[in-house]
Amino acid sequence: MASHPSSPIVTVLLPVYNGERYLREAVESILTQTLESFEGKTLT
Repeated sequence: MASHPSSPIVTVLLPVYNGERYLREAVESILTQTLESFEGKTLT
């Protein structure tokens, strides 16, 4: 049986510059993805 890695498989980068207007929508979109094994990073 294959074991699951302890660290996320996918890293989602969200660069933000003057994007306050769209930040909530962008983060919510990332969080509603069906892939569960990921980490998110916001770059400001």
